[in-house]
Amino acid sequence: MPIGQFYTGYRQTVLAPDELVTGVSIPLPGPGEAFRLYKVSRRKDLDISSFGAAIWLRQTNGVVDDIRIAYGGVAPMVLRMTDPEAVIRGHDPHAGKIRRSRPRRGGAGHAHHRRPRLGGVSPNAGGEYPDQVSGMR
Repeated sequence: MPIGQFYTGYRQTVLAPDELVTGVSIPLPGPGEAFRLYKVSRRKDLDISSFGAAIWLRQTNGVVDDIRIAYGGVAPMVLRMTDPEAVIRGHDPHAGKIRRSRPRRGGAGHAHHRRPRLGGVSPNAGGEYPDQVSGMR
C-alpha cells in the first residue's frame, strides 16, 4: 500500500484493530536518483522530531524528471508538497527554482513556529545538490 493511502488523520490509519504493520519497503535510489531524509529535534537520537522531511528525485541530463517531497511535523499528518514538486519538476535543480519553492500555510496550529526551518530543507539543503548527494556526477 502506498504511504499516501495509509494515514487517514492524526494518529489514524487504515489498519483494523487486529492488524499491524509487519514490514516497510523503501527502494534504494537507482541511477540518476537521490533520496534524503532530514530530522530536526533537540537530541540526535531517541527523540521525537519536531520536523522531518523526505525528498526523492530522479533527474536526467541535469533536469528533474520526477520529485517527491514530504514534510512531517507541520500538520496533523505528513504532507506531500505537491506545489513545490510541480515548480521543481522539469527544471535544473541548480537554476534556483528549489530555493524559491515554499510550503503553503495551513495545518497544525503550532506549525507557524516551525515555518522558519522549512526554507532551508530542500533537495539542495546545506549546499548539497542532488547530483552530489548520491554521486550522480
